[in-house]
Amino acid sequence: MYKQLSKKIAIFFILLSSTASYAKLDNLQATVRTGMIKGSYANPLTTASSSEDTGGGGSNATSNLEGGGFSVMPSLDADLEIFDNFKRSYFVRTSIALDMGTGKMHYNYLGLGTRRYYKGAGIQRIFQGDGTTITAIPKVKKYYGFDFGLSRVSVVNFGTVLSAVSTGIDFGGHWGYTKQVSENWGLNFEAGLSYAYGISTISSSGMNIKVLFGATFPL
Repeated sequence: MYKQLSKKIAIFFILLSSTASYAKLDNLQATVRTGMIKGSYANPLTTASSSEDTGGGGSNATSNLEGGGFSVMPSLDADLEIFDNFKRSYFVRTSIALDMGTGKMHYNYLGLGTRRYYKGAGIQRIFQGDGTTITAIPKVKKYYGFDFGLSRVSVVNFGTVLSAVSTGIDFGGHWGYTKQVSENWGLNFEAGLSYAYGISTISSSGMNIKVLFGATFPL
C-alpha cells in the first residue's frame, strides 16, 4: 500500500516538474439544485388597501405573501461556472420558486457572481507529460461566494389570475459543500441569503433564504 502511494506521489511530482509536462483545467462546471426558497417581504399594496378601506368596504386585492413572506418547496436553481484558476470561478445563475399546486411564480432570479474555493480545488486538473496523463479530482470542496442580479416577486393577487409583481436588485452571499461521487459528478449542498431592493413601480423589498441540494457536473 505504501509503495503504491509512494509511486503515485513520485509520478505526480515528476510530471509537475518536467519541462515536457503541463496542467490544464476543465474550465466549465454546471450545478443543478432543488430545495426551499423562502422570502420575507414588505407588502405596500395591501397595507395601502387596508388603510383606505376603513369604512367596512372590502378590497379586491388579497395578499399573496401571507404573513409578509412566501415559502416554496421544491424550488429550482442552476448555475454555470467558468474557472480562471482552480480556486476561483465566475458564474451565471437562475432561481425559480414556482408553486406547482397553484401555478403561481412567487420568485425568480437571474444574476452573475463569483466563488472562492477554500477547501479542495474547485474543478479537476489534468496533468499531461511524455505519454502519461494524471487527472486530479477533488474529493471534497467547500466554497463561499457572492452574486448580484435582478429578481421578480409576486406581491399581491387580484383574484385567481392577475397578480402584481415587484422587480428588485437582488444581491447576497452563499456557502456550499460538494462531495465528489465519481469523476463525472458530485453531490452538492448550498445555503444562501440575499436582499432584494425594489426598483419597479410596485417596490416591495425583502430578504430571501435558499437551502438547496443537487448535483455538480464538470463539462
